[in-house]
Amino acid sequence: MNNAGAMEKECIYTQATQIEYLSLETHIHPCHNQLIYMIKGTLYVHTGEYEYFLPEGFIGIIPRGRAHSLRSGNEQVKMFLIYYPEPMKNEELIVFNSNDFIIENIRYISKQAHVLDKKKHEVLFRFTGSFLRVLEQGSSDISFPVKGLITPRNERLAHVMQYLKSNFKEDVSLKTVASEFGFTERNLTRLFKKENISFNNCLNYIRIVKALELFAEHSSHIEQVAYDVGYNSAGNFSRTFKKFTGYTPSEYLKKNSNNSISP
Repeated sequence: MNNAGAMEKECIYTQATQIEYLSLETHIHPCHNQLIYMIKGTLYVHTGEYEYFLPEGFIGIIPRGRAHSLRSGNEQVKMFLIYYPEPMKNEELIVFNSNDFIIENIRYISKQAHVLDKKKHEVLFRFTGSFLRVLEQGSSDISFPVKGLITPRNERLAHVMQYLKSNFKEDVSLKTVASEFGFTERNLTRLFKKENISFNNCLNYIRIVKALELFAEHSSHIEQVAYDVGYNSAGNFSRTFKKFTGYTPSEYLKKNSNNSISP
């Protein structure tokens, strides 16, 4: 990863990187937005209030000055990174889908100099900047529904959510979890509601994210993945997967098979 303190304000930086067991502590890029294109593996981006999820084949943009940490649930990740200085309208992280136009432009940029100086590489600097502005402006049309989970303000609810992350494979229900933590079902439902999420949505989110991690490890047997993340049928898994991602599992796997670039 680029050293934020060493980056010049008038330059765009690109980097292809491959990392095992990625875990980066909270840091800031004060003058540059950070685009992350996931070539292989998945990524969690924690900004304090939210934990966003970036699947394989998707793109995230972190605004400059936004403190964040990075970790992956996959053993190995490959990413293409672009650090660019222009201000963003959006103050939060953007996660969105890629398409052929985006992938071809990223491939082209990846083959250029890794440091684009505004004066020395004027044409390439302007081209890259224009492409990134188009990405930001159009990201709402191709945004990824799996945004992330809010970090709960209530400590007891935080423990519940951590329990769900550890036991998502089991036959957990609102009733069993409420009993486990000494809540009534009604009180636990209210705690989730205060964070603008339901128990079922939280559990399904965790399961679908885990499925995306398994797909990134090239576990393409959809029925097996469904059972591995806690669903009792492939049909139920497929319906929930599409609700959260906008794709059926088979559509998602097909899409990702065509959206890679050489690191």
